[in-house]
This record gives sequence, structure tokens and C-alpha cells, in this order.
Amino acid sequence: MRKHIKQAVDDLEDWQAKFDPSWYLITRIASSSVDERLQDVPQNDASRRLAQMREASGSLSVPNNQGRQSIFRDATIIQEHAEQVSYSNSFVSYYTDQPDHAVLLDRTNYPVDTPRERVKPYVRNLARKLHNVDPMTFGLLKCDGVMEVSEVQDGTATTQFQFIFDIPASLSLPPASLRHLLRARPQYPLGQRIQLAQQLARSVMFVHTADFVHKNIRPETIIIFHEESRLGPSFLTGFERIRPADAPTDNYGDSKWEKNIYRHPSRQGLLPDDYYKMQHDVYSLGVCLLEIGLWCSFVCEDDNGGSVPWEQLDISEALADEDTRGRASAIKRALVALAKERLPCIVGERYTQLTTACLTCLDKGDENVFGNQAGLEDEDGIIVGVRYIERENTPAD
Repeated sequence: MRKHIKQAVDDLEDWQAKFDPSWYLITRIASSSVDERLQDVPQNDASRRLAQMREASGSLSVPNNQGRQSIFRDATIIQEHAEQVSYSNSFVSYYTDQPDHAVLLDRTNYPVDTPRERVKPYVRNLARKLHNVDPMTFGLLKCDGVMEVSEVQDGTATTQFQFIFDIPASLSLPPASLRHLLRARPQYPLGQRIQLAQQLARSVMFVHTADFVHKNIRPETIIIFHEESRLGPSFLTGFERIRPADAPTDNYGDSKWEKNIYRHPSRQGLLPDDYYKMQHDVYSLGVCLLEIGLWCSFVCEDDNGGSVPWEQLDISEALADEDTRGRASAIKRALVALAKERLPCIVGERYTQLTTACLTCLDKGDENVFGNQAGLEDEDGIIVGVRYIERENTPAD
């Protein structure tokens, strides 16, 4: 075991270039001997990162009665004024007693009839895990706490939750969503865009490592702290309906095409056909990788301020189809075709293969390089993303 751990630590030194699935597997081994072996490994940046991964993903193992401080916070600790991040549901605000300390506020959006007592543990457990993350390693901001928000929707009292994410002082404000950048299209070197794609893949991987599904991966939930001439660090947000991978799913959806194009066909419409699983997140990742590779927004704005598809994404006829399944399948075919036709000459074959692999991760047949669902389940039957990470292990051209 010591040999394998040392090898994983050595591989972490090449973190920015590729992602080794052995790190994912080591974080999931529930054994104190792994942590003991890590202490014997020479301390460097790589070994610290691996230890942080285990600490973060295993942060719920400490019993509640051991003096742990509650992750829930009083709303008065945050200033009332907040600035919305462009094309996003996240806001930037500051602590009341630390007016120079910026935070990102990210709110849930559970259905009105969702029992508070059911989702509160989901929110608490995710917040605890995100409290231990290294933002630059995981592409996820550190969670400083959660606020309960009581409100009335359509005449019904409901409770939502607002994550408080710490914004490192080294990052430039204000941030922008990936959607904002895709629509504005500032020109960045291809290498920076590929690095952005890698950061996003790592963010999704850690959410899955923590045994959660995200359910809302799209450019509006990817926040980038950019500078005028350079793409800065990116972070995955938008934990609107987060839940553990093995928890009961809700089959609520909506008919908004601008959200549905990021959803697998089996998860589109008001009443999706399939229960949500990790591969659905992988599909959403694939759509985002396609947009990053093309550096174009699939959601544009017409003269009246309405949302319309990018003119080179040929889905207008599909959107007019009243059959939900037919419409969803046609959109997926258009995305896969666009990836195969346009990406190779822009970002190379390997990036193209990774993107199409994500888009076809639930397909039947030889084109699905992830294999069948049985190969993606652990001993408890929970879907995991190991195959997806193995694909990410191959760097883009």
C-alpha cells in the first residue's frame, strides 16, 4: 500500500496536466492505515493535496458529539447588500464585521413541497465537506457556513439554504460566470481554455468523490475570477438541488430549453424519465466542454431580450417538436455532431474524444467508451465516476 500511495503522491506533482484515477480511489478507502502511510511520505505540495482530499471527502466521519461547531450561521453575519454575478444566480457580498472580506452566496432552489427536514442534512453534509477543500486544488470554494432562508413561493411557505463561500483575497473582483465570457467572447489562448476545461472536470470529480450529484452543471454555475488578459481560476457553484448520490431523487424538471440542452435526454421535461445519477452530471460536463472548446455560447439573446440558440447550433426544428423525447434526442444528436465536426480542428482529437465520451456516457453500444452501467457501480451499487476520470487522465492535444 505504501508503494501505491507514494506513487499517487508523485503523480500529484503533475496535477495541472492530468488527473490520475488512483487519487480518486485512495480518497475513497475508508482506512486509517492510508492516513498513517501518508504521514510517512515526505511532505511536499503533492502529499499535502492528497491528504486534503482525504480530509475533505472524509470530513463527515467525526461524530456530531465531538464538539463540532454548527455549519449553520445567522443571516446577520453577512451584509444585506449583494452584487449579482453576471448571468448567474450567485451573489458577491461581505461579512458585516469584516467589510473587506468577500464571500460568494449560492442559494438552493428545491421544489416548494420538498420537506425541509429531508434536504437540510444534504446541505449540512456538503457544506462540511466543502469547508475542508483547497479552492485552487479542487475548483470549489471553501464553504464558511450556510444560512436558512424562509420565503413564500406561490402562496406556500418554504425554506431554502444559502451557502457562504469564502473568496480568497488573492482573486480579482468582480467575478464573471462562464456564460458571460462565452457571450462576450474575449480572446484567450487555447491553452488557457483547455486549463479551464480541466479545472471544471476536477470540480465535478470532487463532488462525485464526496458521493454527491450536482444536477445543475452549466455555464451559469461556473464562476471565473478573470483578469482582462487572462482566464483566472474557475469554481463550480450552483448547488441548487444538491443531494447525496444514494439519496432519493426528485423527478421534477422544467421546460426551459436553455437549461434542457445541458441535461441528458432522459432528464429533460417537466417529468424526467430517469432517476438522476452521476453520469447525468458527466453529460452536462460534456456540453460545457463543447462550449469551452468552441468558445461560443449556445444560449444567445434576440432583439427582444429573449433566449435563442446559437445560430450554428442547429436545433430550431428540434425545439419545435412537441414530443419531449424526440426533441431531447434530436438536441443530443446535434451536440454530438457539432463536437465531431468542429472541435478537432480547434482543440485537437483528444479533447474532442473526451467531449464526445461525456456526451455519449449513457449510450448503448461500442461508441460509449465508459462501458455499461454495471462497470460504473461500487460494491454498494452506487454509481461512481472512475471511468470518467480515467478518460480525463489523457491530456488534450
